[in-house]
Amino acid sequence: MNRLLVAATAVVLLVAAVFLQWYAATPAGNAVAGGAARSDDNLPRITSRDNEANLAIEEAVPTVTEPVEDGVLGEAEPPAPRAALPSDFGEQLAAIDADAREAAAAVGVSGWNDDAFHVALERLQNDAGFRLALQNEFLDETDPSRLLALSQLLGDAAMPELTAVAESMLHTGNPAARAGAIDLLRRQQAIDPRVRDIALDLMSATSDSDELVAAMNILAAPAAASVEQQQAIINQVSVLTSNPSPKVRRQSYAILGRWVEDDGAAELFAAGLRDEDPEVSRSVAYALVDYPYDNPALKAELWSIVENPDSEREAVSSALLAYESMPLDAVEREQAEAARRALNQR
Repeated sequence: MNRLLVAATAVVLLVAAVFLQWYAATPAGNAVAGGAARSDDNLPRITSRDNEANLAIEEAVPTVTEPVEDGVLGEAEPPAPRAALPSDFGEQLAAIDADAREAAAAVGVSGWNDDAFHVALERLQNDAGFRLALQNEFLDETDPSRLLALSQLLGDAAMPELTAVAESMLHTGNPAARAGAIDLLRRQQAIDPRVRDIALDLMSATSDSDELVAAMNILAAPAAASVEQQQAIINQVSVLTSNPSPKVRRQSYAILGRWVEDDGAAELFAAGLRDEDPEVSRSVAYALVDYPYDNPALKAELWSIVENPDSEREAVSSALLAYESMPLDAVEREQAEAARRALNQR
C-alpha cells in the first residue's frame, strides 16, 4: 500500500512539474514571472558606453512578441506620437480658400516640373492656406509617385510643423502612405530632433527587415543632436549590426559610420569586416572611408581582405579604399600603393 502511495505521489509531482514548465513558457506565464512587458522590451539594444568611448554590446537574439507580415507589426500598439496635428486642424482646413485648394491639388500631377516645383515651394513658405491645403493633400494621397512629389516639396520647406503630418501617416496601414511618410521624415530629420526619436521608436517596435531599413534611412544624414540622442542612435543601430538579415546589417553599419564620432565602435566595425555576407563586409569598408583614427586592429582587418588571394575584386577595392584613407605610415603607404597597382591590373 505504501509503495502504491509513493508511486502515485511521484506521478502527480511529475505531471505538476511538466505543467509548470509549459505554463512558464506561455505569455501569461511570462507576465506572472516578470511582469507584463511592452513588445519592444524584448528587443536587444546596447545599454551604455563608458567614458573612454568603448562600445559595450550586449549579446542577445532579436525577438518580437507579434508576427510580422508585410511590414506591419501584428496587433502591437504603435508607439506614442512624438508630434501631433493641431486640435483645430479640421477647422483650419475648412477655412482654406478655393485658390489654395486648387494650387495644392495641382502639385505632383500632369505638368509638374522644376519650374512648378519652385513656384509651389515659394508659395508654401509664404502662404499658410496653401501650406495647410498641401498637408491635407499629403494626408489623403495614396498614389506612390504623387506622394513622393509631395514629400519632396514639403521636405524642402524645412518646417518642423510638418513632422506631425508625416508621423500621423506612419500607422495608416497603407504601404504607399507609409513610404511617403518615411521620405518626409528623412527630409525633416535635420531640422527637427523629434524625427530622430520617431526613427528610434520605429526600430524598437518591429523586427521586419524592410521596416528596420526604412527607419534607419530616416537617419541617413547626420544632424546636430544632443549627446544623449546621438548615443541613443548609436546604441540602437549598433544592435542591428547583429540582425539575421544581411540588408539590415549592411544598412546599420552604413548609418553607424555616419553617426559615430570617435574610435569607440572599432571592434564592431572589425567584426563587420569579417561578416559572412560579402556585401555586409563591403558596406563596413565603405563606412570606414575617411575614418580619422589610427586604429591598428581595423587596418589589419582591412589589409587581410586586400592581401587575401580569395577575396573578390569588389571586396579588395572597398577594403583598399578605406585603408588608403586612414592615417598610414611610410611603409603602410607603400604597401597600399603596391596593392592599388595590383588591383588596377586585375
